[in-house]
Amino acid sequence: MTPIVLDFETYYAQDYSLSKMSTEAYVRDPRFEIICVGIKGLGKETQMVWGDANVRNTLSRLPWERIVLICQNTAFDGFILSEQLGIYPAMYCDTMSMFRRLYPHKRASLKVIAETLGLPSKGTEIVNAKGKRAADFTPAERQAFLDYCALDCALTEAAWEKLKVGYPMNELRLIDLTIRMVCNPVLRLDPVPLTLELQEQRRLKEELLSRVEADKSTLMSNGLLAEWLQGLGVEPPRKISPTALKKNPALAGDPDAPTTWAFSKTDKGMKALLNHEDPTVVALVEARLGVKSTIKETRAETFLGVSSRGTLPVPLLYYGAHTGRWSGGGGLNLQNLTRGSRLRDAILPPEGERLLVCDLSGIEMRVLAWFAGQGDVIDTVRKGEDVYCLMATSLYGRPITKKDKRERQVGKILQLACGYSMSWKMFAEYTAAQNMIFTAEDCEAMGVDMARARTMTKKSDLTPHEAAAWYAVSQYRSANWAIAGLWREAEQALHAISAGHRIQVGHPEGVVFTSPQGFDTPDGGIILYPGLKQDGKTWVKHSKEGTSYLHGGLVVENIVQHLSRQILSWQMLKAVQAGLHVVLTCHDEIVCVAPEAEAEEQYAVLERIMKTAPSWAVGLPLDAEGGTGANYGEAK
Repeated sequence: MTPIVLDFETYYAQDYSLSKMSTEAYVRDPRFEIICVGIKGLGKETQMVWGDANVRNTLSRLPWERIVLICQNTAFDGFILSEQLGIYPAMYCDTMSMFRRLYPHKRASLKVIAETLGLPSKGTEIVNAKGKRAADFTPAERQAFLDYCALDCALTEAAWEKLKVGYPMNELRLIDLTIRMVCNPVLRLDPVPLTLELQEQRRLKEELLSRVEADKSTLMSNGLLAEWLQGLGVEPPRKISPTALKKNPALAGDPDAPTTWAFSKTDKGMKALLNHEDPTVVALVEARLGVKSTIKETRAETFLGVSSRGTLPVPLLYYGAHTGRWSGGGGLNLQNLTRGSRLRDAILPPEGERLLVCDLSGIEMRVLAWFAGQGDVIDTVRKGEDVYCLMATSLYGRPITKKDKRERQVGKILQLACGYSMSWKMFAEYTAAQNMIFTAEDCEAMGVDMARARTMTKKSDLTPHEAAAWYAVSQYRSANWAIAGLWREAEQALHAISAGHRIQVGHPEGVVFTSPQGFDTPDGGIILYPGLKQDGKTWVKHSKEGTSYLHGGLVVENIVQHLSRQILSWQMLKAVQAGLHVVLTCHDEIVCVAPEAEAEEQYAVLERIMKTAPSWAVGLPLDAEGGTGANYGEAK
């Protein structure tokens, strides 16, 4: 295998650039033109080629079946190779992805990578190329641009040499798989359900507008909306300014902190207005949220655009979250496709093939209980019994079965919501948002002592809903004593990380250990907490978004999500080794395509793999479910 570094420079203009378009739309646009390319063998001089035709001719003669491609943004350069030249390297590597795993608190641009790794500064000649075709460059401009491209190749090679040291081979394979989903797209899009979705979203907005006297401009303007609410006798909700809070986290809870309107769908005040006694207020707020939210309409338009240009690239960000999970990208966000949506129905396999979709069942709940040593939950899962009934039985003090639908639902919400030390106040808000309002009858059924509840919560005007929420959380912590103990253990782990000590956390088999940077996990995994320090009694760390807070429950959530990711990643690579064609991963799901005649057989292989735990997860009972289909929605 021969590794080469490659960097394309392409035509861009004011209304045609990657800052305004997705990679897919940009590369497939009729305006696309390759200006030049840099090709660099490791430790060798960079070969520079100018002009679209010359570049295509040069690249077509290379032995790509033996080449390992190394780029700074391989999803871009690799997509040019496949889409414009029909070239597919033997393996894709990507310094941007590698950097994202090792420095999750930083942007992964070549400029930042160079600064972080102590490399020469990246050039700026690209700004002078705006709007210029290859034929438009003067000889001096052409040489300057070639030098700029050659420097990018040299920086990418230098970054590769530094980043590859100790980098797990299985993670390099995952990067290759992730990039391959973009650069070798096989999924198709059916425009019919996409068109129906777009029409439906536009109809819903028109319907919302027809219910209120306010026009669209009023609903879109925070100031005008506030005036309209005041005219209805409602004080518009406010919150601490997110911008000010980001600059100074200490403002949290400060009554004198600068505020702004709390008009987003996640703001508590806005949620409260949705339950206002005045139906005019409710209609106004619903119209505002409906008109302001354009994501469904925009996504349908974006998918339609892709369908008109070709197959569907799957632009996932490797290590998009600091726990290692993938995140969506490319303007499509394929990590956020609601089940039952027309967008899922629109995703098709290649002609003559079927989609195979398999999902890990309750993976975080299982990993949490296993890692904490919550034996009763693991035993319940292993026996195929219902964990939510187990929790509800503990809460209500009597046997709960699946026939007790409401009680089981309470147990399910409690089990899924409180694994990471959710407070009773947050649980009360969460259940209310889920339209699960506890009544005095619920308190009686649970055996809640209202006097004790008021004393323990220090709230004399405690409502039945709040009392039941307090009691439910208390019962969860009592029943799940090992999980609650893990929160405290994780809090102590932060002290060990800060002091640079190595201690074992969680499962007794030695699965997770602290390090001076964060946590070491199986299969070469890491969870990094850059800049970890204690601010009073609170732990803080740095991230791309600024300073964030940590506590034991959140640390446990990070570890569980990361271990779940490590399991799914191992399974993805096992699926590839078994000859399956993996085309997408969505949360805890693996999606493959297979010829129609082999679909059921290959699905059985996939399901068997996903019910198998890695060797380090001894005793972890896994389960998976799914199926095959003619489209994504039908398969799962």
